[in-house]
Amino acid sequence: MLNIEGSLDLFKDSLRYPIENPKVWLSFIILFFITTIFSLTVFSTIDNTPLFVIFGILFIVMSVITLGFSMKIIRNQIYGSDVIVDDMDEIPSNIKDDFIEGIEAVVVEVIYLVIPAMFLFILTYITGLFDWIVNFTIQLLMSSGIDGVVFSQLSSFIHTLISIVFCGVAVESVMFLISTIAIAKHAADESMMSALNIRGILSKISSIGWDEYVVYLILLILTISVLNIILTIVCMIPYVGKVISFTMVGSYILIVTNVSLGKIYTQ
Repeated sequence: MLNIEGSLDLFKDSLRYPIENPKVWLSFIILFFITTIFSLTVFSTIDNTPLFVIFGILFIVMSVITLGFSMKIIRNQIYGSDVIVDDMDEIPSNIKDDFIEGIEAVVVEVIYLVIPAMFLFILTYITGLFDWIVNFTIQLLMSSGIDGVVFSQLSSFIHTLISIVFCGVAVESVMFLISTIAIAKHAADESMMSALNIRGILSKISSIGWDEYVVYLILLILTISVLNIILTIVCMIPYVGKVISFTMVGSYILIVTNVSLGKIYTQ
């Protein structure tokens, strides 16, 4: 039986987590602050290629470390711990581990993004839509006008496009269902291969309950949407708005998302 109240309680706990665990939130604020500074510096040095490349690399590295660090939130929720760093002396080693785990998480996400993209490309090629787009573009660029054959296929093109878009949305939705739990499974098992084990992921979703899981994702999307509106409003504050929004609000969103993901994984 679907437990809406339980799902709401899950998000209430998740929303309270950063406030009840200020040290954890502060750790992410620091990471987000450094990443934001690098990000803003990248845009300000776009005309200076060496600096642009250097700060671009630093931004990517910090983003990956932050992603790896955030995996601990999911893992801690799964195994019932609030300790992010046991010993300050372990921080250098932890940063290395976080970077590696962040890289693995990026690879997992990219794989689950590439699958629907490849599906759409193959479908577009098989249906002839790809050739139609190429012919249309060539004729348009050559300014030779659109010939009658291409123009007569416009109606068929539109119908095919709608069908492909519908299929694409369906495949992307399925990949979203799988990839979300895949990230949690990666955090739980500390294994990238575990995150790519589709059978294991589907089994985990079944143990959670498909209805419970879908309700969770809907509530997650709604929660993130509301928090993003707050982020956008804070971003409008002159001078310091962007820094505050991306450090405090951005880190809050990431923590809430990962806490909720860890909690639904244990259902």
